[in-house]
Amino acid sequence: MQEFIKVPRNKQSLSKKILVQGVGINDSWYMTMTTINGVKVRCPAYRAWCNMLKRCYSEKSLIINPTYTDCTVDRQWLYFSEFEKWHSANYKEGYHLDKDIKVKGNKIYSRDSCLYVKQSVNKLFLSSARHKKSDLPAGVYFDESRESYVAGIKVNGKRHFIGRFCTPLEANHCYKKAKNDQIAIAMLENKDIAKYLEKHLYDLSVNDI
Repeated sequence: MQEFIKVPRNKQSLSKKILVQGVGINDSWYMTMTTINGVKVRCPAYRAWCNMLKRCYSEKSLIINPTYTDCTVDRQWLYFSEFEKWHSANYKEGYHLDKDIKVKGNKIYSRDSCLYVKQSVNKLFLSSARHKKSDLPAGVYFDESRESYVAGIKVNGKRHFIGRFCTPLEANHCYKKAKNDQIAIAMLENKDIAKYLEKHLYDLSVNDI
């Protein structure tokens, strides 16, 4: 990957400054898109900032990913320079911006709530939230052909069968056990954020079946 080099903005680029997604202000002192050896290279911090704004404020994006409905960006982070400072101090190559692992259920992107995490950790929580097409509990669908509730879980992007059950609560309970196993593994592999991951463990002592 071509390394991004910060080049000071000129008067022409400053005159073209417009709001990003209608809310974001690019107040950077440098060009966020430059051409190096004939190749256009975008600032990694600016790319992450634009993607964050898109998830929260793009109507098209919200139709595709409705789980981001009601999500917002903290007022400070509407200024790119503020986000860039945090990004520079926290970003690791290949990591993804996450808003609700550190603060469970959080809907505001801010310096106090966000983390950069491995893609595998990010997917661990995205898999159960996206594309939900029924009122059944997480990890459960009804198989009409066999008149049973099926529990399944995604591992490394691939769906794994857990079992068939008479009730959705039984299926969901087994899903929760499997999800806890995944989270426990993630805690061992990511000790720096283990205390945050622990908050997402399901309480299996609750008798929900």
